Amino acid sequence: GSVGGGLWKGVYTSDSSGDFITWTNLTPSTVSNIAVSTVAQSANNPNILYVGTGESWSYNVDAINGDGIFKVTLGGADPIWTNVTPSSGGIIDSKFGNISRIIVDPANENIVLASTLANNGQSYIFKSSDGGTSWTEVEQGGNRIQQIVAAPSNFNIQYAAVRTKPVLKSTDAGDTWKALPEVGAPSEFGIASNSYDRYELAVSHTDPNKIYAGI
Repeated sequence: GSVGGGLWKGVYTSDSSGDFITWTNLTPSTVSNIAVSTVAQSANNPNILYVGTGESWSYNVDAINGDGIFKVTLGGADPIWTNVTPSSGGIIDSKFGNISRIIVDPANENIVLASTLANNGQSYIFKSSDGGTSWTEVEQGGNRIQQIVAAPSNFNIQYAAVRTKPVLKSTDAGDTWKALPEVGAPSEFGIASNSYDRYELAVSHTDPNKIYAGI
């Protein structure tokens, strides 16, 4: 995915002439917004992709706003794009204006979570258990929720990075969230310090309670 460039598929090839990747644009001309900010799929069904659009959550000055979440079905002659964002009268719910991250249950392609930024600056986490047909608001952040990530060994354990705020954690596959107190670091160096506008999280593949932060 590329902001302003749509969704592409690359196929790696290695032969006598060398190693290379062949790229194919999967974005149809009928899609009104190609500001792709996040792409996710489930190991259970790799023919289903969820594509989030809009990058205003990142604070860059030339950000392109999005058009919510698309569900892309592969496997046929052409990808089928469906906007699965809640809408009314053809206008998407403003809470889905920008999508910072999407994660999908590796065992069930219909269980999806997305962190979003509304046009009014409020940030949310939404969950769908039916492949995007309906969404439930499970968290409202006090600041921009910039990332959600699930433990590779246990999808029930999830974390969220919130700008200048403590890490959020869920132990029930994203149904409920709570802030984690910071221990062992002076406040001026802690993640929740106003000194850090953005941080990224990674979860250990062997211990779902061990996380790393790039600040």
